[in-house]
Amino acid sequence: VGDQVICAVAQRLLTQVREDDLVARLGGDEFALVVPGLDAQAGQLLAERIRAAMEQPVEISGRDVSQTLSIGVAIGEWDLGADELLVRADRALYGAKAKGRNRSVVFDESMRDEVLARLDMERELRHALDHEEFEVYFQPEFEIADCRIVGVEALLRWAHPERGLIPASSFIDVAESTGMIDELGRFALREACRGFALIRSEVGISDLTLRVNISGREFARAELPDLVRAALEQAGLDPALLCLEMTEMTLMDSPEVALDTFSRLHDLGVQFAIDDFGTGYSSLTYLKRFPVDVVKIDRGFVADLQSDEDSLAIVGSIISLAAALSLDVVAEGLEHEEQLAVLRELGCARGQGYLVSGALSAPELVTFLRAD
Repeated sequence: VGDQVICAVAQRLLTQVREDDLVARLGGDEFALVVPGLDAQAGQLLAERIRAAMEQPVEISGRDVSQTLSIGVAIGEWDLGADELLVRADRALYGAKAKGRNRSVVFDESMRDEVLARLDMERELRHALDHEEFEVYFQPEFEIADCRIVGVEALLRWAHPERGLIPASSFIDVAESTGMIDELGRFALREACRGFALIRSEVGISDLTLRVNISGREFARAELPDLVRAALEQAGLDPALLCLEMTEMTLMDSPEVALDTFSRLHDLGVQFAIDDFGTGYSSLTYLKRFPVDVVKIDRGFVADLQSDEDSLAIVGSIISLAAALSLDVVAEGLEHEEQLAVLRELGCARGQGYLVSGALSAPELVTFLRAD
């Protein structure tokens, strides 16, 4: 059905341009149009006309399928190469999505610095991959009742030769959009399992568990279960010790693909956690459809537990729901004793945050666990 929708969208695009204009599919659900002779105003008008043409549902096998279109517009200049023109259009498309999708945005000068910074980031990321500048750190997860360490989350860090350690949040978007996330994800999974196995052998905590984040792009790849199996076997880890984390948005992007991957990984004995729970659109649907084991309460709800009644109500509801469904709950972003006290009262089982520890290198974590 998805392929038929793509074909229908392509046909509608062709009806909105001239015979000599170029319409191309870049991959997935992304298209590019090259239309000579337009200024910014005319480009915006064309974009809105195309978007309006897409508003009518597509009939597939007797059913109406609706779709929306986000459009980025870039106007060429005499000295502008094709690559940079596409980068500008992509930047404008990102702006359209960031503003709520189903709209068009024209690239302007305010976006230029962002484009240059993004290009620099791409170049440096590729260099970092080629020169093995990435490391895996581990942030402890603890019992709310007594702060006993029960698990760790693997977090990717870029050991930049000039800027020091850079968290994944600063470069993960660029890695995903360029496809470098595939290589980074394989590295993170392999190194997380290897490092975790060494940590367990050093400290002798048999029930310590490992959580590893998986991006939407990685989760859509058919070979992910094979990569997970290989990483576990190489590290000599029991699959039951590994929990893969993904956000609700990952499941939303391609639920049927995700369900198949879930099933194959579940057969391995791997656990699953939904990260940033409560920030998506259909949380309860995913808890019903997918074999989830853990929900992680987003740090945004935890941050103002003591002062915001709405956050308190949301966190309490998530904890009650998880208990009814026999799911484990982890509260993220714990930084203050007051938050810990509230979560204890609400019956939250586990927490994670700077109140106990930030992310540590493997040797630092071994020292920390021995002291604990």
